[in-house]
Amino acid sequence: MEAAKYLKHMNIQLLKLISWSSRPTYDNILASSQIIWDQLNGAAAARRSAVYNAKMMTYWIWELYKNRSVSKFRKKMINSQIDRDTNADDAVENVLSFLRGWASFNYPKYLKALGGIANYILNKRGLTGCDYTPFAVSIEHLFQPDSFSSLEEYGLPFEISQKLLEHSLFDKRDELDDVVASLRRQELSGFADGIFEKRVIEDFQQGIGARIIVKETNK
Repeated sequence: MEAAKYLKHMNIQLLKLISWSSRPTYDNILASSQIIWDQLNGAAAARRSAVYNAKMMTYWIWELYKNRSVSKFRKKMINSQIDRDTNADDAVENVLSFLRGWASFNYPKYLKALGGIANYILNKRGLTGCDYTPFAVSIEHLFQPDSFSSLEEYGLPFEISQKLLEHSLFDKRDELDDVVASLRRQELSGFADGIFEKRVIEDFQQGIGARIIVKETNK
């Protein structure tokens, strides 16, 4: 209700900034973030995910949107924090908290809720409506194929899934069952960078029932 009242009386030029769909500008995201923070009470949930104000929320969402790559985004934001004298462990934890707790969980929920309110008010005031759902869904999946989230539940991190995708071991448009079937019948440990990744891949393949002989890695 507070958000609806706020939008109902918002300056028309500012209101136009929330009239967007699918491909927002930085200012579009900033306008939406400020409403989420102030009028939808998103501040508490955001702070639990290492987001401390609406401008920070905007900047991090914008960088994720620009990069469209979890690994590139994570590297950039971790280095950026370290350059500002944040402890390395804290920098890593902040970025992971943002990705898991905010970008892929709470932010899409708040954005879709705002979209429903904003679209109604925009139409009532004679402006072009909005549709935040496509952008919210893209953020929720971190601009990765839908299968990546399910593969992570099987124990395969986003970064390794991305690497396997880049080597054409499956297609980003494949259904999950097809992806799992493809990864079950192929030898994947050769794509690992180091012993840790190799063990992660071996555990993943064992978990999906791969008929591949797993070599001992501690010999």
